[in-house]
Amino acid sequence: MVTDAVTDRVAGAHADSVEVIFPRIAELATTDDVIAALDR
Repeated sequence: MVTDAVTDRVAGAHADSVEVIFPRIAELATTDDVIAALDR
């Protein structure tokens, strides 16, 4: 899950998703992390 490429209309819901839900179901990364991995 690219955490800085997702959003929600409700800031609290977004924070809950990124900090609680997504870590349970997916590996998290930033856009920079993904681009760096593609460059390898």
